[in-house]
Amino acid sequence: RRTGAVAAMLSGLLVTFYYIASNHPVVQNALGWSAHDTVWWGLEPICAGAIGVPVGLIFDVVGSWLDPQRIRL
Repeated sequence: RRTGAVAAMLSGLLVTFYYIASNHPVVQNALGWSAHDTVWWGLEPICAGAIGVPVGLIFDVVGSWLDPQRIRL
């Protein structure tokens, strides 16, 4: 369904972008964060898709379940 697909794309993109941006040295210096504070589960920023893809999958399933067209059927 369209709702699930859009939810998956947006959530995966936003989580991936946030993870990459929050680990960039310029952002860390501007916000006073350390590299240790922003790394999730020991994954380097180059591996951001390993976080974004499962998040997108979850949002795809939930968005498809909550699709108004599916509920009307």
